[in-house]
Amino acid sequence: MSTSTYSVLRLGFFPQPKTPLTGGRPAGHTQMVLERAIDLWLAVWRGLVPFVVLDQYERGVVLRFGKYRRDIGPGWWWLLPLGIEKAISDSVAVSTTTLPPQSLTTKDGHSVVVSLVLTHRVHDIRVLLLEVEGKDQACLDCAAGVLALEISSHGWAEIVHADFLTAVHRSVRKRAFRYGIEVLAAAFSDLQRCKSFRILGVDKPTQRS
Repeated sequence: MSTSTYSVLRLGFFPQPKTPLTGGRPAGHTQMVLERAIDLWLAVWRGLVPFVVLDQYERGVVLRFGKYRRDIGPGWWWLLPLGIEKAISDSVAVSTTTLPPQSLTTKDGHSVVVSLVLTHRVHDIRVLLLEVEGKDQACLDCAAGVLALEISSHGWAEIVHADFLTAVHRSVRKRAFRYGIEVLAAAFSDLQRCKSFRILGVDKPTQRS
């Protein structure tokens, strides 16, 4: 059997023309082998000597065999190898979330459209990561529930008063706190009386003249 025929059967590719840089191997073969070797070395390194680095705006928790072990903050943290420990993290920087316009009815029968902007941050990273699925969605759910309850139990004249927004903020803050989130401020981005027409499940608010 010729050398070239043996190469086809053993290596699984047709013979390529020799080049001075590859020493008889296909062009790019050496680089591909080197890249795979580096990837393999990194995979072994991460498995045997795992670590995690958190930025200044991050906090996290370490799980050992899937169970909570400890909190971690910014910096370099070693983990037990072979998947025994793993770290999960999230940003704790102040952020904002906007509740989409809600079509609601006041206690005295007025149809209103209201939208709320929440400014919040994480106050308990353990609760947020291990007991809550989605920080922003938790804020939106808290705000939507509070707004529906508060607007349905107040008249229009009470809603436009400054004390109403304070009460909403207090209620949203209390509800979100149990999910590891601290609501720092709440503000209406939209609040107006209107008529609402529901077409195929979509609210189409129309401003009252």
